[in-house]
This record gives sequence, structure tokens and C-alpha cells, in this order.
Amino acid sequence: MYALNHYQSEEHLKEYSARKNFSKLRGDAIETFFSKHEKVSKDDLIALLTAKMPEGLCCHAYEDWFGTLRSMVFDVTASRLLICMGSPQNTPWMEVTLGETEGVTAYEVIFEEEAVPVSFWQETDER
Repeated sequence: MYALNHYQSEEHLKEYSARKNFSKLRGDAIETFFSKHEKVSKDDLIALLTAKMPEGLCCHAYEDWFGTLRSMVFDVTASRLLICMGSPQNTPWMEVTLGETEGVTAYEVIFEEEAVPVSFWQETDER
């Protein structure tokens, strides 16, 4: 299961203008990833979240309001969470047990700025 912060359902896409290319690229990266993996490991998910767009989901366009703020992988069976604040290319992953009250209280995040191709901001006709 995965979620994006962009409309994905055909019903909603019909109501709105064409989505931006970066949204399509992110969805395509996820669909390609899952089509290539019959069984997905934690390391596979971390690799997808760490790889830069368009192959992966990581992006450093913070000045354009489009940068990776956090990445998370949940193990709901073990009640554990792997989380990376900021870019997983610059910041280490932490493992947290859900419901645990003690742990890390300060976390240094490095925000590296990169320009993305102009095509990221163009609209796609795909709805």
C-alpha cells in the first residue's frame, strides 16, 4: 500500500485540470518499482525513497516548495517505524518503536538545494 499527496483516482482527476508532470513521475516511479518486485523488502523501499526523481521519490527542490521533508517505512506487525527527516540522501534513518516514549529528541537535518528540470512543472494531459 502506498499514498501520494496528489490526486490519483480517475474520478478526481477528471474534475481538475491536468496534473503537473512531477506528480505523474512520482506515480510512475512507484508503479514501476512494484511491477519489478514480486516481494518487497524494507531495503527495497528505502532504495525507492532514497533514489532521486524520476527513478525514485527523493527531490531537493526546496526553494520551489518541492523537496523531500520526510520518508517513512512502517512495519505494522512489529509496531516499528523507520523514519528519515529531510532527504534520505543526506540524513540517516532512525528506527522507532511505536508507543515508546523515550528516544531521540533532536535530529539534525541537512537541506541541499537542487534545481529540477523545467519539465517537472509542466502539465501532463494524462488524467
